[in-house]
Formats: sequence, C-alpha cells, structure tokens
Amino acid sequence: MAKIIFYVCGNYKTPPPKDTSYPCVLLYNDSWNDFGYRTLFQVRLCLEANKEPEKLESVKILQKGLGEKKTRTKLPKSFTELPDQEFCSLGTSMEYYEKIGNLSDPLKNNYLRSLNDLVAHPGLRQNFENEGAFELSLLRDSTARAALERAAPLIHGNKLKELSLKFGYSVKLDGASKEHSVEFDFLKRSGLPHRINVLVGRNATGKTQLLSKLAIAVSGYGKKGSDFNSESDYYYQNEFTQTAFGSFTGVIPPINKVIAISYNPFDKFKTPPESEISQSNANESIGPRESISYKYCGIREGDRLLSDEELFGRFQKSCKECVRSERRELLKGYLGKLLTANVIKLLANGSMSKKEYDSLSAGQRIITAIVSQIVSFIEDGSLLLIDEPETHLHPGLLSSVILIFQEILEDYCSYAVIATHSPLILQQVPARYVHILSRDGTITNTKKMRTESFGEELGTLYENVFGLAEPELDYHDFLDKLYNDGHSFNEIESMFGNKLSLNVRMYLQSLFVNGLESDK
Repeated sequence: MAKIIFYVCGNYKTPPPKDTSYPCVLLYNDSWNDFGYRTLFQVRLCLEANKEPEKLESVKILQKGLGEKKTRTKLPKSFTELPDQEFCSLGTSMEYYEKIGNLSDPLKNNYLRSLNDLVAHPGLRQNFENEGAFELSLLRDSTARAALERAAPLIHGNKLKELSLKFGYSVKLDGASKEHSVEFDFLKRSGLPHRINVLVGRNATGKTQLLSKLAIAVSGYGKKGSDFNSESDYYYQNEFTQTAFGSFTGVIPPINKVIAISYNPFDKFKTPPESEISQSNANESIGPRESISYKYCGIREGDRLLSDEELFGRFQKSCKECVRSERRELLKGYLGKLLTANVIKLLANGSMSKKEYDSLSAGQRIITAIVSQIVSFIEDGSLLLIDEPETHLHPGLLSSVILIFQEILEDYCSYAVIATHSPLILQQVPARYVHILSRDGTITNTKKMRTESFGEELGTLYENVFGLAEPELDYHDFLDKLYNDGHSFNEIESMFGNKLSLNVRMYLQSLFVNGLESDK
C-alpha cells in the first residue's frame, strides 16, 4: 500500500485536505505540559473520504534535542515518515495499541514505522533514552511506561502477558529521621492469594502517608508548582530511581493505572481534578483529558470535602462509565455479593436516583461508590492503593469487601496495597504479603510477621502486630482496676451477670493467683 500521509493540525476541528489520498492521519497539536516539555498529539485516523475519523487516543512524539531553548516537538505540516535519528513516538495507553492492533497488517505496520513507535521498534529506544524529555514526558504517566514494557502483544491482536510484580520502595516521611523501606511482593506462590499486600501498624506510623507518596511515585501524576519541590525531582537515575516522593530499587514498576481509594477525610492523597482540559495552540479545546494514569476515589478534592451532591454525581458518572464500557453486569455481580437484592435492583439500569441513593445506609453508599469507581477505571495491570477500608464498614461486611477486592484483582490481573488497623484483613492475607510499620519518635521500622497471619485467631494477630509497642488501654486495664480496688473473683463475675467468657475468667484467675503468690 502507499505510504500514509500525516497532517499536523492546530485546531481539532480541522478536516483532512480535500485533495488528500486515503487513508491519512490527523495529528492535533496538544499543549499539555510535562514539566516544560510539550510532546503530546491527539490522533485521528481517516480511512475514507466520507467516513468519520477514528480516534486512536493520544501519542507522544519526542524530537531529539529538546531542552531549555526548545521544549515543543516541531513536526512538518505534513509528512509520510519521520527520520528515526531525530524522532520517536510512544502511545500514552494500552488502548492506543489495542486500537492499532485492530487495523490491517499493512496499515498498522505503515503507521508504526512512520512514527518510529518504540513498542513496535524497540531498537530505537537507545537513541533517545538519554534525552531529558524521554523520562519527563514520554514516560511521565505510568500508563505509557506500562505500554512501553508490555503492549507489544496488543499490536498483533494478542492478549497481554500477566504482569509479574515485585518492587522495592523507600520513602522518608514527615518528621522521620530515616526512610521506611518496603519490599512489595505480589509473586504467585503455590496457589496462595497473592494480589494484596498489607501495611499494618498503629496510628502515626506512616501508613497513609506512604500510600499517598507511592501513588504519585508510581503514576507520575502531578503538576509543576507548589505541589512539588522542583523539576529535578522527576529525573530518574540509573539503578536507584529517585523521585520527590520516594525511590524505587531498580526501574519504576510498569503499572498501567493507579487507583487511590480512601473515605478518610484526613487522608494525604493528592486529588487530581475529575478532568484536565488541554488546549491547542489555537486556543481550541481538544476535549477532556482524564488523568489517565491516576484516579482518586474518596470524599475530598484538594483541601475541601465533597458535598453529598458531588459524591452522588461521581457515583453516577462511574455507573454510566460501567454501562459505556460494557461492565454493568460485572458491577452488579460484584455488588450482588455485598448488598441486598433490593439495592442491586436499583442498579439494574446502571445507576439510581438521588432519593434511592440517599435511602441506602452509610456503609452501602461507601461500598457502591468504591466498587463502581474501581470497576469503571481499572485495567489490566492496575495498582489499587486502599487506605483503611474498615472505615464506615462493620466487620462482617469488611471481610466480604476484601474477598470482592480479590475477585476484581483476579479478573483484571491487577494488584492492591491496603493500609489498615484491622486484623480481619490480616486473616485473609498470607504473612509473606504483610508489612508491619512501626515508629518510635523519629525512628521508623518495617518488619515482617513472625507467624502466619492467614486464618489466625484475632487475639493472636492483635498481640503479634500491635503488641510491638506499649499496649493501649483495653478491658484488661478495667479488670486490673477492679482487682486492685479489692473486689473478689465472685464479685467481679457477678457484676457481669456471671456471663464472662472463659478467656476473661482465666485472666481474672491469673490476677488472683499471682496476687496470692506475691503475698507469700
């Protein structure tokens, strides 16, 4: 076939030239700013003269030599092939390569060769990876990084290979004198549940802060300005990858999308706007550009709490997206294992009215919001960062929610890190995937479980995890007070209607036996 002609346009409404041959490609210049670099183009494929152009998502095209004096990729107004010593390209998402994979072989090969695509032609990578814009722009988003490492099968219409995920992460938290270092391990072993890692520890040990920084470090989300220390914080260095939000041992993990989930009003997650509008050079809106690599699901936006109406609006948007992406039945299936048949019936059309939504309990609203947002955004190879899911949920529902998380992760070959205080969650995760965070003043530490957590008795888990520091006040302290006030064993038992458990009676007996021994 003849070579494809590419046309570079400033206005997204610009049609192909009347005298062009087909197929042709329209590249709309996007002014999206990656720390000073502008390499993003929206792509439309025109197959026939009277046919609506096909949207191929977006691509970043890197021109060699971008720096302080030249920060925008400059393309010819039209071309059939870019010189491979000067330009390379990378799609910004897996969807880009899925759509290309659906094209005929001659057409997609022509297209990918003309743009010097790095997934189709990995040998070109060495010519550009020392360019500053390679990391700061082309690989800024985790979706693009995942595409570079994993999308090659999609070009040929094949399925992705499952992501085998294991990475080290270190971050120095506020007020700490040294870093928390965690080896996140999601490798499958002997059929054990492996898709969830747990961060557990007392309050103020840094669990939420660690999750929030990990979200930024993995996804690459952010904007130049007060949120970040400097542009240099985003230069990634050789074997030990440095960022303003922590460091990775080796390369940044090729996560497709990062989904942060928190219904804690005091969480530390950065909260991107629901959509970020990019503008063309002609000051024409190209359209909504979702933060394609990072999604925050919670009750905040910036420093303010969302209103009930706003939370309901986001819930509706998630449900509609599930319908659009043909995931409605999946959503109903997940929620059907958590909620009553009446609630599921309300979701029959993919959404519900505000009145119906308000009739749900607080726990039901939280669950429908969390699950619908996850299902609407998750893709193969995503990482969920879930902060204290026990908030607002009773213990029975919490156990079921964790099982549903595991099911969603299996269905989408994805992974999760959960920060929690709850031993109910630990009961469902093997010890090799549990990380205990502790802190004594400015000294931080990360340990592994000494015994198996999966299926362990709750009291034992409390002792093994929360017994690492001074115990908090609990019922033992009240029993100690009754004993020290001079009450007899029978008097204490009668205060509770002679219905104390064997565990409590044994503790009381130990107080009296030890007291007798000390009197001798």
